[in-house]
This record gives sequence, structure tokens and C-alpha cells, in this order.
Amino acid sequence: MLVIWFLTGFWHGADWNFIIWGLYNGLFIVFERLSKSWFDKIPAFFRHIYLLLVVTTGFVFFKFTNLTHAFNYLKVMFGNANTFSDFDLNLQITGNIFWIILAVILCMPVMKKLEELYLRANRGPVAV
Repeated sequence: MLVIWFLTGFWHGADWNFIIWGLYNGLFIVFERLSKSWFDKIPAFFRHIYLLLVVTTGFVFFKFTNLTHAFNYLKVMFGNANTFSDFDLNLQITGNIFWIILAVILCMPVMKKLEELYLRANRGPVAV
């Protein structure tokens, strides 16, 4: 599996960032397959958050050809850098916090649950 993902990274380009991206994805797939019985016990909501974090972090390695820039970007993503304290950006975030929270919630698999709640409230119990 790691060889396939190594070759997938190499196919995207012979730069180190693509090879690291391929190996990164391969390692997570191997980890998930080896721990499938344990991993399947985690609630779907948390598995979805895990997926979003892993994929988003992986795309950082895909984008940046300079690994120093990639790791600096990861520091900023996870709040470990002082370069993310621009006043205008903070103003934009605080002014749109409702929409940011709404977007995060709607990225989760909540629509099915909301539909079930709506149907129960308006038509009685839903047959599954």
C-alpha cells in the first residue's frame, strides 16, 4: 500500500512534497486498515472530523514545494505562530463568527439527523 501511494506522489511530480504527500496518505490508510476494529467503534461525527483534519493537512504538503513553507503553514493552521495576528483578519473572523460556526456544523453529517427530527416533529415517528 505504501509503495502505491509513494508512486502516486511520484506521479504527481518528482518533487519531495508530492512524495511526502503520497507517503502521508499511504501511512494513514495503512493505520486505518490495521486498526479497523478499533477505528469503527469511534462515533461517525469524530471520524468525520478526523478525516477533515487528515485530508486538509495532507493538501498542505501537496501545495507547497518548499517543505519549510509547508511546515510554517501547518504552524499557522494549528495556531502555533505569531504571524496569524493581523488586525483586519481578526476583525473579519469576529464579524463572521456565526457564519464560520454554521459552515463547520454543516460540514458535518448533521443534515440526516435534522431531517429525521423534522419528520418526527411534523409527521410522527419515522420508520427505519
